[in-house]
Amino acid sequence: MRLFSQKTLLAMAVSLALLVSGCGEKAPTGGETRERVVRLFNWKDFTDTSLLQEFEEETGIRVELLEYETSQEMIAAIQSKPDSYDVISADTSLIPLLSELRMIENLDEERLPGFSIIKEEIRGSHLLRYEGLKAVPYLWGTTGLVINTDFVPATARSWGDLWNPAFAGKIALLDDTREAMMAVLKSCGFSANTRDLEELRVAEEKALRLKANGVRLGETFENIRGVIRGDLWMAQAYSGDVAYLARGMKNIIYVLPTEGFNAWLDCLLLCNDAVNRDEAYLLLDFFLRPEVSSRAALSFYYGTPVEGAEKIMRESEDYDPSLFPQEWAMIKGEFYMELGETNREYERIFQLLR
Repeated sequence: MRLFSQKTLLAMAVSLALLVSGCGEKAPTGGETRERVVRLFNWKDFTDTSLLQEFEEETGIRVELLEYETSQEMIAAIQSKPDSYDVISADTSLIPLLSELRMIENLDEERLPGFSIIKEEIRGSHLLRYEGLKAVPYLWGTTGLVINTDFVPATARSWGDLWNPAFAGKIALLDDTREAMMAVLKSCGFSANTRDLEELRVAEEKALRLKANGVRLGETFENIRGVIRGDLWMAQAYSGDVAYLARGMKNIIYVLPTEGFNAWLDCLLLCNDAVNRDEAYLLLDFFLRPEVSSRAALSFYYGTPVEGAEKIMRESEDYDPSLFPQEWAMIKGEFYMELGETNREYERIFQLLR
């Protein structure tokens, strides 16, 4: 569970009470009325619930927050109950797959006035589009290594260090196919989006050697906490989560490996079977406000794609520039692309790490 500053605890408690109590306006449906609600499906512990409270108070629309831990879990949940979600948060790399599976639909940009203030390089990017506009950008960050310098030299800056026999059994990757494969592929000097079968054979052999070196698989918080405790010495994790959990700990550092790294952009998508479309559009546009985006970024130590939000962040007493990703990381990092049939090969190699 994420921790929050004292000044937001009360607001969050009220918000959670609202979520549980189910209060909200009633909307007419023929001769009857129905409660106005929007169902948000987001990464676990990746939502500032005080913002949801603000949205509820402003619109009278109750937000039902549902959470998932892995992309695979999210996809399975939507396939099982496709009409149970209105808005989902996901990495942009999943847009083509979710589109092909008919889980998300094109967005009507005219219903999103705030979309015009998205940073130009992101607003026009192919990352948000697949046969039409599919996504509202949410937050961005990087995937790198969290290191405990009590056990690993502070100069360590390589994915290749995971294969060091001196660190055997004290290393971990994220329990996610693309993230784990990114580390393996980058260590070989390959793109995280390669479809070259020769390169994948090299990556397979190297994955087997990493398995032999005692690599573990865990979600980002699990990996970071393991490094903080010393159960792990080096682990793959998300930038903001390291800043969030290890702030002020001088022996815990986050590094972007020299071979390259993943820069990711999480976005908000409209479910194809959304029951509450009008409410969903209002929530999507709400997250495009600079004051809202800046608060979300400050809560989780990630970057914001909304123009003007960073200025608000810099004026906050909670802003520490050393904890937030810099723009050069978005430019230098590699974004995941859809792999088509090659996804199966990535998944097969990933399973060898278990």
